[in-house]
Amino acid sequence: MVLCPEPNININKLAKSITNWLPKNTLIIATTDLVHFGKNYPNSQIKHSIKPPYLLNKIYYEEQLIYALKNLKPIHEYQHMMCGSTNISIFLEIAKNLKWKGEVIDYYDSYSHKSYIINDYFSPDIHSFVSYVSILYMFKGVKSSKQTRKLSKKNPYNINLIDIKIAVKIIQSIIAAQIKKNPTDHFKLPLWSNFHLLKNGVFVANELQSTQNTACCIGRFQNSTNPKESTATKLVEAAKNCLQDSQRWNMKYSLQNLQYFRYKIEILDDQKKWRSISNIELKSNKEIPHSKKGVHLTINDNVQKSATYLPIVAAENHNWTLEEYMGNLSKKAGGKWDSWDSPDSQIKIYKTYVFSL
Repeated sequence: MVLCPEPNININKLAKSITNWLPKNTLIIATTDLVHFGKNYPNSQIKHSIKPPYLLNKIYYEEQLIYALKNLKPIHEYQHMMCGSTNISIFLEIAKNLKWKGEVIDYYDSYSHKSYIINDYFSPDIHSFVSYVSILYMFKGVKSSKQTRKLSKKNPYNINLIDIKIAVKIIQSIIAAQIKKNPTDHFKLPLWSNFHLLKNGVFVANELQSTQNTACCIGRFQNSTNPKESTATKLVEAAKNCLQDSQRWNMKYSLQNLQYFRYKIEILDDQKKWRSISNIELKSNKEIPHSKKGVHLTINDNVQKSATYLPIVAAENHNWTLEEYMGNLSKKAGGKWDSWDSPDSQIKIYKTYVFSL
């Protein structure tokens, strides 16, 4: 059935009637374009609201609308961003009646066609585009799409593929802005990103695909003084240090090579799940360095210092003995080779979940 409602229709009444009529297992499709931007489109409100770089700021301009669509919130104040707001409003009411939840599964525009936001920096003369988002609605309790689960064998955080794509695009754009010596204070992940639902620590890393040489590996832990800080905020703050961190890896970013890196986002277990382990237990069970876990060491050499090794460190140094592994971690923390073996040291192990593009 194709439904073409009049603009002044009673939305709640019609949505209720459709909900009561719907046969079981019915697929409902509601469509609209989002922002039309550029000289070919007359919407002056949008024209003056989106500033360069256009493709990046378009994400921030639309984030409240997409958040509302995803979470079945009212969209009255965003009608100027859509060419079919009436049918979308009806659909949202039906979805609420059916107790569905929304999951953003794609987001792009007619100019970049799902490519990187870095196009903003290669092509500053972007004059026209139309924006699109795909949102899948389903009953609460239904697991994420197969496409999402392929990203990681274990994905307890409901991080979707588009969450990763957008995060990588923001990371790229932050580095590009720093290369051009532009400000980065305004960078963030859009409000609808599932990273905002997490408080976990996170690491951002990338490597040149042709050589697999690391260019950056920098992270942010959960902050006890600011426990409400989201993983989204931590990720962006970590990305702002990628350019500086590349110096210790002897790598150099440029606008021309940013698209040739493999980007990795690694989410750490909630710190409440980290397991403390004594140095005596560590020696006896030989769990480290041959496990697929990260290790966080805190030492007390007059001043408390700490450092962590992500699971990849053990994988890349599989010939290390326990003493070599922990000795190097102690030195990384700013201590002595055997600081980890002190009764005052604290050792915790944790798991991570890796997503990459």
